[in-house]
Order: sequence, then structure tokens, then C-alpha cells
Amino acid sequence: MTESISNTTATNEHLRHLAMDRRSTRDECMNAISNQLKDIESLEAESDAHGDKSLETALMWYDKFLGFQVVGGEGVKFVFNKIDVQNPDKKYSFCIKLAGERYILVWCVPSVDDAEELVKDLNCSNDLYKFVRAMREMFQAATISGNLLPSSFCPDVSSITSSSFSALSLDSRSEK
Repeated sequence: MTESISNTTATNEHLRHLAMDRRSTRDECMNAISNQLKDIESLEAESDAHGDKSLETALMWYDKFLGFQVVGGEGVKFVFNKIDVQNPDKKYSFCIKLAGERYILVWCVPSVDDAEELVKDLNCSNDLYKFVRAMREMFQAATISGNLLPSSFCPDVSSITSSSFSALSLDSRSEK
């Protein structure tokens, strides 16, 4: 009985250390994300103060701090890295295209939950900038929680129409 209690105590202590390690890792991830967001907000404020609203400059800025790239092709491919603190070079990407007057998620690697709902929202709002940010947040949340699926290919996601596709919709700070 003493041996059983000792084994149980050792197991409990091991589990307690594992939980503490997980909390520490979670806190590190949250701090890194928080610091990145502060850097982004600072650069956005500086950019606005100088009146620099060039799309090219903005994309270079996002690539530097968020590992964000946009690639044209049979749709528009959005690529992120710097999402996983443990593996900052790991790539996360998705491709959307405009079919008629609605956006379609062609593929998403790795797959994230609720991507289809985000596409429906995109088709309602036509706010591509918001959609891209939401997808990045979904990649971050799935990475932190460990709920990433290998990939998702979606030939047809939503029947809700969009008014038009505009590359300039990447900047939601434009005149209202």
C-alpha cells in the first residue's frame, strides 16, 4: 500500500510538472503574440503619421513582422509564418478565388475549424483584410491548442454573393 501511495504521489508530481510546463509554454506564446501585436500597432501608428499608405510598403511590413506574403495564381494564396513560437519558419497558407461574385476557399494548409464560416462572412462583408486577419488568428489559436488538421480542400464553400474583389481591400483603414 505504501508503494502504491508512493507511485501515485510520483505520478501526481509528474503531472503537476507537465501542467506547469504547458502553462509556461502557453504564457510564452501569448507574450510573443502580444509583443508582435504591440509592434504592429506601433508601426501602423507610425505609418499613419507619415501618411505612408502604399500597398507595397504595407505588404513588406507584414512580411517582416508577421511572415505574411501574397502570391497570385489561380486564386490568391496567402502565406504566413511566425505563427508557431516553437517553429517560426513553419508555413501556414490558404488560397481563395473569386468565382462569379463569391469567394471560394480553394485550400487551407493546415486546415482550421470554422474556415467555411469565415468565408461566408467574407462573402457578406467583402472585407478581405478582416478575413485574412481572422484566418491568421485561427492558425494561431489552432497552433496553441494543438488542433491543426493536415489540410482542407473546399471546391465550393458558400453561396452568398460578394460585390467585387479588390486587392485594395487589404487595407481596411482606407477612407470610410
